[in-house]
Amino acid sequence: MELSLEAAVAVCCDRVRPLNSEEVHIDTAFMRIAAQDIYSPVDVPGCDISTMDGYVISAYDLQRLNEGQRVSLSVNGVIGAGSTAERSVGPGESHKIMTGARLPAGGAAIVKLEEVTADRAGHTVTLEPGLKTGPHIAPAGCEIKSGSLLAAQGQRLNAEGAERIAAAGIAEIKVHKLPRVAIIDTGNELVLPGNPLKAGQTYASSRSLLAAAVLSDGALPIPADAVTADEAASIAGAINEALAVCDLILISGGTGAGDYDLVYDAMRLLSADLLYRGLKLLPGSGSATAVLHNKLLFNLPGKPQAAGIIYEATVRPALRKMKGENRYQPQWFSLPLGGDIKNIKPQRCLYRGEMTIRQGRVFAHPMGKTDWASEALPLLIDLQPGQGQAGDIVRACFRS
Repeated sequence: MELSLEAAVAVCCDRVRPLNSEEVHIDTAFMRIAAQDIYSPVDVPGCDISTMDGYVISAYDLQRLNEGQRVSLSVNGVIGAGSTAERSVGPGESHKIMTGARLPAGGAAIVKLEEVTADRAGHTVTLEPGLKTGPHIAPAGCEIKSGSLLAAQGQRLNAEGAERIAAAGIAEIKVHKLPRVAIIDTGNELVLPGNPLKAGQTYASSRSLLAAAVLSDGALPIPADAVTADEAASIAGAINEALAVCDLILISGGTGAGDYDLVYDAMRLLSADLLYRGLKLLPGSGSATAVLHNKLLFNLPGKPQAAGIIYEATVRPALRKMKGENRYQPQWFSLPLGGDIKNIKPQRCLYRGEMTIRQGRVFAHPMGKTDWASEALPLLIDLQPGQGQAGDIVRACFRS
């Protein structure tokens, strides 16, 4: 049951529901997904405040100043930020006021400190004719109005969003729980890093790549303690163990048609509901996804780079929907290919790439298997059959 990439993503996402919610402190809510609309209970600021250090004056004295008169004012005190004392200012009066301090009753404008002449004792200030001044006052609610929406359900909370919620005085918010993602490596040839290799063995590195990808998507990776042997019963046992503690399972390796590619057999042993076996693209022609106990099981290629590409193309949308995100589908856009593909294929292919800028133009630059990531924006590049020459218009989306 081979599917196109779009059909595979659709069928997987259709089987996913957002996880339940939990309450977290706003200080730990970064990149979490709001489980409900969050509204401000207060105005921010809660009162009119000064936006600079200066002297507050009344409307009467502001008018005199604007008419070109010299204005002398008695200074009745200093208002610091955070002061809760009730103050007022009338004609001929002033208060020295600090940035962020509450505006006293009757205050109409703030004159900058450097634009006044004060007597040596600081009890009187003089404003010279022709002095131009703005109000320099932030009115109550100018940043956030009481009742305004701070975060919508399904919105990922970035640093600015968390700050706005905290500014409204909200300490605890409801967010969706973080998905727990099991990572199972299969392969008799694999050895976990830190152990000695024997001839014919190789280190299991896909787990590190997949764990990093899961973390970058704001979920919790749970790699298996050991590599699973290429035996259907062993793979089925590892899946059962993961089902007990995880919400989604990634199985790397065993996607081919060889004697030891037994992940599909393990899925059948468990009577899993197969969604597809094989994608109509490279890499991933042998990838499969099934559902067992309402949890998705993704079988990804064993080669690390291929596993990473198929993770980004198929797993990421489903995982983000499970997190509760509204925008879980990749946002594809078109741009020219910035370099030639070495081996152009007659099949649809996905490649790692980077966004580069040359002479003011933006390109999707393909990366080979041995290319290391640079500081450029990472892309997933979608090549249609026969595409691969520099200048071809291709689809791409950002990778995390």
